[in-house]
Amino acid sequence: MPEPEFFITLLVSGGIFAIAIAIANALHRKGQRENSKTLQWLAALPLGCGLIVFAPMFLLLLGWIYHWIFGGDLPAPSQEP
Repeated sequence: MPEPEFFITLLVSGGIFAIAIAIANALHRKGQRENSKTLQWLAALPLGCGLIVFAPMFLLLLGWIYHWIFGGDLPAPSQEP
């Protein structure tokens, strides 16, 4: 089971992703109004940064949910004494 700090970190990374989406949306709309392909392509930059922050946390959460549903051990590196 994940620690409570994980969920706080997940919420913070989700907030960062939401802010990045808002910035990307604003840049894309401004690019459409001004017919600027540069601004429309530049909108992908904050979206990519938000994905870099949020995607690993979300994938880890999906891995834990999979483990809770189907059970079994998650693959972990073996340590020899």
